Amino acid sequence: MINAHFLHGDVLERLADIEDNSVDLVATDPPYNIGWKYSGEVDDKRKDYDEWAWNWVKECFRVLKPTGSLYIIAYHETLADFYWEPCMTYGHFQRWLTWPYRMNYGHTLKNYVKAQRGILYFTKHKH
Repeated sequence: MINAHFLHGDVLERLADIEDNSVDLVATDPPYNIGWKYSGEVDDKRKDYDEWAWNWVKECFRVLKPTGSLYIIAYHETLADFYWEPCMTYGHFQRWLTWPYRMNYGHTLKNYVKAQRGILYFTKHKH
């Protein structure tokens, strides 16, 4: 029997309530680019996001069972910039997947529109 639970709220607060080694699967599409400036200026929020990402990834691996898996979906550069290192630090790499989808929004005359997301697949222990 499947016993699935969806949690809503601040990720660090919700994960703090979960016992160590008690979760089979974490699948997440984390927020990114919140409040970032796109004018080329360096934004201090990037450092805050990086620290936040490390903290919740660490917590995900704490709550995962030894046989547990973590999937994170985001743009490829977001996965590389923010999630690769913490996942490699706390888990074991299995696959970097690509999810292509039909473009049905966003047009630009200056660049290509993204039509795919990456999905990092890590496990708590080596398979």
